[in-house]
Amino acid sequence: MKIAIITLNKRPIITTNNIRDIELITLRQMLIEKYKTNNVYFVGYKIKKEIDIDYYLDYKKYNLNEFDKIFVYNTMYHEPNIFGYNIIQIRQLLNYKNEIIYFLTDPKMPLVNYVKYWYDKVQRGVKIHVRNFNGELYYKFEIQLFEKLKWKIWFAGHNYNEYLNILLKNNAFYDSQLHKIIIHVYDNYVNIPYFFKYLNRNISWQINEYNYKNKQYDFVYFGDNRGTRTYYFKKYFNINANKLFIGPFDKYKDKNTKIIEKQPHNILPTYLNKCISTIVIGDKTHNGNIVTPRFYECIKAGLITFIDIDYDPNKLLFKHPILKKFNYIKSKQELEKRINKIKNNPEKIKQIILLQDKEWLHEISDKKRTYK
Repeated sequence: MKIAIITLNKRPIITTNNIRDIELITLRQMLIEKYKTNNVYFVGYKIKKEIDIDYYLDYKKYNLNEFDKIFVYNTMYHEPNIFGYNIIQIRQLLNYKNEIIYFLTDPKMPLVNYVKYWYDKVQRGVKIHVRNFNGELYYKFEIQLFEKLKWKIWFAGHNYNEYLNILLKNNAFYDSQLHKIIIHVYDNYVNIPYFFKYLNRNISWQINEYNYKNKQYDFVYFGDNRGTRTYYFKKYFNINANKLFIGPFDKYKDKNTKIIEKQPHNILPTYLNKCISTIVIGDKTHNGNIVTPRFYECIKAGLITFIDIDYDPNKLLFKHPILKKFNYIKSKQELEKRINKIKNNPEKIKQIILLQDKEWLHEISDKKRTYK
């Protein structure tokens, strides 16, 4: 069996400096395991530094119809630019006769009809910059060809139908028609927490010695300022604690907060090691369904990982009764009380971290944490 991994509006990038790239590496490992073959390849625009990577194939030399299965990794469909080679690959895809699996790990990246999206933009007179391509962007008849492909969804969550209904109810994405067609071929092979536990084995963060004396901040939050999470930012970010925000969170700055710019994934531990706790939040498409990589990253970083109750309303992520009682948070006041209980109490911190590690660290690392 020969399997291709592609993306529809950018080239596959395989580094360990970005969580999305790490997901791609993880997907390949999972497919090798599931289908018991090493013939799993990224197919895209190959650059010089990838010249010696034998499992990254240049799209100019390989037609997608040569592969027995194609996996499409989720990406944002409304990227500002479109690459010429993606147009060529999608045209090859339109003639593909076998199953195509869309690998959905991030709810903001649903499968949409890319052909319809870009065709409609051209019809509206939007000027589109296309790199290395001079032909017609897409033709109207190709819209239906995209819909008629044998799509299947691999969903890294509990309930795909529930997720889809939220999108449809809130008009949260561009193209609902395609999902109405493919809803019956949803496949839950990749489920929570299987994929993300597998994913975090590829995160290059070291399991560092836990040293309470090095802690400078009671609370940290890192990542993107997603508009869909504004409610939770407002709910928790003005807590009375010594805080570090890593990312574009200037609007939430107060006298107790230090803000630094978003950091590359491999640099984050330098800052997280100085912090005691964090909170995991989601939005309507995550809550009670999809576990973000953030949960596992926080465990691996040695942070006391509080969880907003909306994110995991059934308290499935922690099993120990102490964690079920201590780590789940309903309000700003509750978060402040928990932080005050631990920030000057290294023994309590150690107790919680040990319990978190016991439940999760062995799933995402072969190393054990030491304490000082």
